[in-house]
Amino acid sequence: MDTVSSARKWGMFAILMFAGICINASQLKITPITTEVSALLNVDLTQTALLTSIFTVAGVILSVPGSLFIDRTGPKRMELILMAALFVGNVMGALTDSFPVMMASRVVEGASCALIIPVGLSLINSWFEGRSASLATGIFTIANPVANFVIMNASLGLVDMSGGNVKAIWWCIAGLALVAFILVLIFVRDVGVGGSTERVSLTAALSNAPLVVLCIGMMCLSFVLLGLVTDYPQIFAYNGLAPATANFYTSLNGLFGIPCGVICGILIGKTNKPFTAASIGAVGGMVVSVGIASLGPSTYVANVLGSSVFLGGLGITSMFVLAPRLAQDPAHVGQATGLLNAFYYAGILVSTPVLSLLSQGNTTWVAPSVAMTVACAGLLACVLVSRKLSVRQGRAVHRQVPASVGSAE
Repeated sequence: MDTVSSARKWGMFAILMFAGICINASQLKITPITTEVSALLNVDLTQTALLTSIFTVAGVILSVPGSLFIDRTGPKRMELILMAALFVGNVMGALTDSFPVMMASRVVEGASCALIIPVGLSLINSWFEGRSASLATGIFTIANPVANFVIMNASLGLVDMSGGNVKAIWWCIAGLALVAFILVLIFVRDVGVGGSTERVSLTAALSNAPLVVLCIGMMCLSFVLLGLVTDYPQIFAYNGLAPATANFYTSLNGLFGIPCGVICGILIGKTNKPFTAASIGAVGGMVVSVGIASLGPSTYVANVLGSSVFLGGLGITSMFVLAPRLAQDPAHVGQATGLLNAFYYAGILVSTPVLSLLSQGNTTWVAPSVAMTVACAGLLACVLVSRKLSVRQGRAVHRQVPASVGSAE
């Protein structure tokens, strides 16, 4: 591994976080101004919602082929491509009032969102080892809640400051993307992992049994976590809360998620037991899911906090730590995390429609509660099976982890 100071590595990580926050802000920017965008493009709210959901489709389609490209080009070059795509997509959106062109611009932006997780984890695992890698991974998971908090609170103010120009948000994110591109170009380095000359295929990824089982668990996890995040407003409304109050309780998920990711990263780094942490997250997720069917004033905050700690904290952080460690070779970290990312987005894609259908028009949350509980049980089973397979196959932890660590757990 190239010799790079710890301060330089954390500086590069700060740039990666900045890029990740920009990408997530771009993904989420439609939500707080849905009505304004609908009026601007002269379409109904259902069509406007497609501008957000297209990101999920892009994640499912692009994660695996994009991650194979990471293995060939190196994560730094791919990050530059992602920031360029983010810039171009936002400029396209800023210059059009046509819905089809706006959809096309969101597809371009979606490419950056689809691949930032495998790129970020590849860079983290090329920069850090052991506890530092776990801590950085935990911090990296909070890019989405930070972006959520910023964009939800800043969007309308930015539109007002620009005289009602909705496109000010597009221009702002385009400018930030350009800044991130320049910072990555000048300061970020691949350390120890460059482009691979070995031909990497999807077949190779799918032959990694512990990884594939872990990815199925990730789909179960994202089904529950993102289902809760998107459906909490309806769940609280079903329990009789006013829309403003329901939105407040929902926003606590992102607020709690910021410290949870950092703390869980520290805990996993110190204990070096990501499989155990993921198992605890799954069991806690089952408790949260069961509780959805019988929420009350005394459990609203506890349930949201539980989803942040067990699913968003221990669950997601553990998965992001484990996938690189289960990679067959350090150069294939992008491939492993790309496959995990595809399953992550697959779970998101089906969660809200399935849970909404089971809620029967928000008239009952018993059936959705059962579905989420079963999904958490599936997550637990996948974690335990993946752990057993990794031990049986004698699969070592990612090679950059110190030899004294030994195995994935």
